[in-house]
Amino acid sequence: ISRRKGGDRPIRMSVIWQQDVAAGQVQDYLGQFGRAKEGHARWVARLNECLVCELPPNPRDIGKTAYQDCEVGQWYREASTTKLGEMPEFQAIAEIHRELHEVARTLLTRRWHEGVIDKARYKRFIELDEHMRAALYTLERALIRNLSVVSQLFDKAFERSGEAVIITSPDSVIIDVNNAFTQVTGFDREEAIGQTPKLLSSGYHDERFYAHLWASLIETGRWQGEVWNRRKNGEVFLERLSIGAVKDSKGEVTHFVATFADITANKVNEERLHRLANYDALSNLPNRVQVRDRLPQAIARAGRNPALVAVLFIDIDRFKIINDSLGHNCGDKLLIDVGRRLAGCVRESDTVARLGGDEFAVLAPDLDEVNNAVQIAQKVQDVLSRPFTVGEHEVFMTVSIGIGLYPHHGATVDALMQSADLAMY
Repeated sequence: ISRRKGGDRPIRMSVIWQQDVAAGQVQDYLGQFGRAKEGHARWVARLNECLVCELPPNPRDIGKTAYQDCEVGQWYREASTTKLGEMPEFQAIAEIHRELHEVARTLLTRRWHEGVIDKARYKRFIELDEHMRAALYTLERALIRNLSVVSQLFDKAFERSGEAVIITSPDSVIIDVNNAFTQVTGFDREEAIGQTPKLLSSGYHDERFYAHLWASLIETGRWQGEVWNRRKNGEVFLERLSIGAVKDSKGEVTHFVATFADITANKVNEERLHRLANYDALSNLPNRVQVRDRLPQAIARAGRNPALVAVLFIDIDRFKIINDSLGHNCGDKLLIDVGRRLAGCVRESDTVARLGGDEFAVLAPDLDEVNNAVQIAQKVQDVLSRPFTVGEHEVFMTVSIGIGLYPHHGATVDALMQSADLAMY
């Protein structure tokens, strides 16, 4: 930790229970806390891997007491009986942690048994994980602020931290960094000290972004968010950054402490999961979830500006025979080609989706008259009646088309999709 200007005493910290804690206890708290944070990060990575790769979940993660059995839960139970349990920053973790595991259990169970990712629950999981990380960060900062012996122990905690740490002067000159900083950025301690955090600038953020960051720091003494930075080797990475102002007894800023973690891999996983949840893996077309998301918007727009909305369900006749006789690889190639032809014969404002198997759909909003939907169906039949070349085979096929029309066949997503499904037969 740094010292006051012109003095030998460490920065004065607000006191909650500092006189009751011995140096040995503090080392234990920090060590256990660090292991709990690392355990949480491993658990989140394992959950994302299960969701993306459809791996079987760890039985412990889907148990009703998962929030108690995980590393954070075990740490929390043990720590709650110590002085740590008296801190409001510690108590704030419990509810977030419990809900996080409840959402995770539902996500894992549905993914494994039903093969789907609940998009709303995954979004809630990401939010809760961010809250959890923020709560752990707040507790970590509170631990450091409230320990009378922190000046003796900070060096150990500083280097033990799994997150990169930068300490700067009030004018943003880097005073110190830890080993994790070097591991993430590639810059040695000697290269960073005396520089400013601009050393890591990626150029991705404009002046308005940094103006907002500094306004928050000045007004509240803290800022949290995601920042794109650049490593020494030129590689750009995404970090979750938290900055806090350290103030003396007069309320004047003496230092800034920034902690960050590389979340590039997490971001990639989020994008892969979003893709997996919203797009068909074979054809890369939107899936049923996307149709159900976009259809209410089209209905609402048609209600405001009188228009028709058509949902067309398209089923390939006797596809099973084609698939069984030519092989699944040829069947997959045929489905991909059907998707491409459909996407090429409709308007840019229309949505072509693969609902599953040999079923496709077209969502056509903002139609003027019923005949427009009929014309779309006819166009679909025409483009799909032309032969397909699949490997060495020339395939001819027919399709069945059903149309659900707003407002004629209903005003809800379920009513229109059911009408289109029934109309195929």
